[in-house]
Amino acid sequence: MGTTRIETADVGALEHRVYEIRHGLVTFDGCMLAGKTELMREIARRLGVQGLDLDDFVERQQGVFVEALRLQELAAAIEQARAKFGIVLLSGICMLEVLERIGCKSSLTVYVQASNQDGTPDDIDLIGAETGRRPDLIEFFGELEDECFSYHARYRPRNGADVLFIRPLEQEQPTNMASAHEC
Repeated sequence: MGTTRIETADVGALEHRVYEIRHGLVTFDGCMLAGKTELMREIARRLGVQGLDLDDFVERQQGVFVEALRLQELAAAIEQARAKFGIVLLSGICMLEVLERIGCKSSLTVYVQASNQDGTPDDIDLIGAETGRRPDLIEFFGELEDECFSYHARYRPRNGADVLFIRPLEQEQPTNMASAHEC
């Protein structure tokens, strides 16, 4: 599209950027539990378009993600939504690899990065893979985390995204709020 990359934490600014696309596929990538699907659903609701989540197309309990996806079903759902709405939003991990496998391109890529209160990325180990840094505790990664690390190292989705959406993590609430309100 030839637009400049933006970094934002403003949902309204992201909504405007997605609205400008008008036609095609907008993808929401990022680490596990970064808030990709929640953000995608909010933008889809605001724009009145369909949003899809890769998790809805995965065969569960496989220990892997991309290899467990029902890719033909996903591709058909994307085309169906695009035919109906002109634009479709899609969220999930390992997005660029998935798109490569189904022969699809994104009109706009959004990378959702959850950030701690001090501003550091919550999943610094996986993001660090984009710069070639191996986490100290990589031997403790499970198969899915290893797949995500490898994906970030190969595809560098954060660095290549059109939009870097910074999602501040919620401050943890005290576990026993009842005692603070007792008389």
